[in-house]
Amino acid sequence: MLNTKLRITGFCDEIHDYNPIQFEALKTLGIKYYDFRLINARNPLDFSDEVIDAVLQMGRNYNLEVTCIGSFIGKMKTDGDFDAHFEQFKRVVNVAKKAGTKYIRMFSFYLPADSDFDSYTDWVVERLEKLVKYAEENDVILLHENEKGIYGNVASRCKTLFERIQSPNFRCAFDFSNFIECGQDCLEAYEMLKPYIEYIHIKDNNGGEEVVPAGWGDGHIQEILSDIYKNGYRGFVAMEPHLTKFTLPTDAGVMASAFTEHKAMKYAFAVQELMKILNTL
Repeated sequence: MLNTKLRITGFCDEIHDYNPIQFEALKTLGIKYYDFRLINARNPLDFSDEVIDAVLQMGRNYNLEVTCIGSFIGKMKTDGDFDAHFEQFKRVVNVAKKAGTKYIRMFSFYLPADSDFDSYTDWVVERLEKLVKYAEENDVILLHENEKGIYGNVASRCKTLFERIQSPNFRCAFDFSNFIECGQDCLEAYEMLKPYIEYIHIKDNNGGEEVVPAGWGDGHIQEILSDIYKNGYRGFVAMEPHLTKFTLPTDAGVMASAFTEHKAMKYAFAVQELMKILNTL
């Protein structure tokens, strides 16, 4: 297991589409946790409960623990069927219980691109309150991830959501790269959202142009992780490298050299670069 002051988890579907290969790679990397997002590159909700159970058991056989359900709840347009979406959410909650995790990643709805996002505040809050109420009733925690195109794409609107929906079951999943892609300074976002952060996604970005490993971009990841650690954060840092366009250095290092699949090499390199930052905390 990696010796770090913060626990590394992440979306292992970025290692490979096939779940057994993902789990083998995590074992090689010494990572004991993962975010459950896809089954063989597809949404778990596309499968029966029996298939979901089998994949979760496979992870347990590798001594892996699910830290969060990487759901797509809240990735719905304003003209979508919220009642049908809510039924999907109920199933996600059931998956979280099967997986033994209290965390569910979610979003705050896609808004029309040319609209005034602030004018949708009440519309968004009304629907999120229904999701949060069900989360409270089922003892799970919804982690709102900032994302391009949704209401909570910048820190000010994320803060509005947390101020309007004051619940311990509605918290922040802080994503550096997504903020940068929306023109949001990460240090400013961190100061605004610090009281609500419960989970951290690790991917960096060069000025909104390219997703890069932690410490290679404009996310101030080392500065922010150092501050949040000093202030008592002992939660998870979740790998979500998104290094599709990133060119792996020829001297990528020991962790990357343990793999032959290029996606796995990039994932391992991303872990290695995060480790350099964690080792300074």
